[in-house]
Amino acid sequence: MTPEIRNLKGEIIQDPDEEKWYQLSTSTWLLIGGLILFNVGCFLSPNLIDNIFRLLDIRLWPWWYVLFLAIFVAFTVKWFFIYRNWEDYDELEAEAAKRFTRMAVTVTIVMAILVLLHGTYMSRFFFDSLARWLGYGEFTWFAFLAFALILCVIGPVVYFVKEWLVTFASP
Repeated sequence: MTPEIRNLKGEIIQDPDEEKWYQLSTSTWLLIGGLILFNVGCFLSPNLIDNIFRLLDIRLWPWWYVLFLAIFVAFTVKWFFIYRNWEDYDELEAEAAKRFTRMAVTVTIVMAILVLLHGTYMSRFFFDSLARWLGYGEFTWFAFLAFALILCVIGPVVYFVKEWLVTFASP
């Protein structure tokens, strides 16, 4: 005789392989999530939470944030259509979809890094030293590092965009 297995609601589970005892209801998961948010909120600075909500105000965004958002929405719509029609694609269409996905993921990651650098004011350190180097000839290793990082980012983006555009020219 097997011992009775009960879930957290107190119901007896007939087949233990079918339903695990640790499966929680939606309200229990919401309660756990709320408790986690409450505990995290107790230890965060109120100014940090205020700044996070301030970032959501579209009126305070630079113009290029809106451009990045529009590009991301366009990529998301295309990803949805690729996912929905994946079984209907032949080899060429599947290869074009893979190349588009690689290009879109690369561009999205670069856009997210740029927004993160701008939002945390880290871009100021990169571009101020780079502007002094290129504008006044004041060389620093940090400016060289910024220049090298920019080239390392531009290289893959150009490569993936070129690979995606080549799929349109191929027969």
